Amino acid sequence: MSGKLKKNRVAIDYTSRDFDSIKGDLLEYAKRYYPNTYKDFNEASFGSLLMDSVAYVGDVLSFYLDYSVNESFINTSLEYDNVVKHANELGYKFRNSAISSGPCAFYMLVPSIENSSVPDMRYLAKLLSGTKVQTAGGTVFTLNEDVDFSHPSNEITAVKLEGDDVSYFGIKSYGTVISAELAEVS
Repeated sequence: MSGKLKKNRVAIDYTSRDFDSIKGDLLEYAKRYYPNTYKDFNEASFGSLLMDSVAYVGDVLSFYLDYSVNESFINTSLEYDNVVKHANELGYKFRNSAISSGPCAFYMLVPSIENSSVPDMRYLAKLLSGTKVQTAGGTVFTLNEDVDFSHPSNEITAVKLEGDDVSYFGIKSYGTVISAELAEVS
């Protein structure tokens, strides 16, 4: 030997993956290898702040490592783009035509019963599932569920007055639509 001391190499256990176990390992390491240098193991000390910070970084890195590994396999992927990539690798031909859906408000004009301020319920209609509606821009939407204008939770508003009497009521109801047309493919 040329005057240099040979250090004993101790294997470090890298299996700690969460905040508490990483912090516990850091404290054990400090107590074992720095017993004379670091003695303040109080939770309110600056050293505890540093150990908490290192444990936090280790916990976050473990999370992202797990997340990245999970996204590498089709069985555990959560992100849409990764699932599509895995499916493409398996031979699935993906057509990138996204369908949007959402609630849509429908309105109906209903006359009032003669000489009263009450809507005439005989005129109430029902829009059936599969009904196609179109925007001013030409986009076609298909109704996913029936829209019943006789439902008691619908909003009813007087919209046309003739003198003191209401001649027409506006009834507002909601239904879910999708930006697609249903078709059978043989």
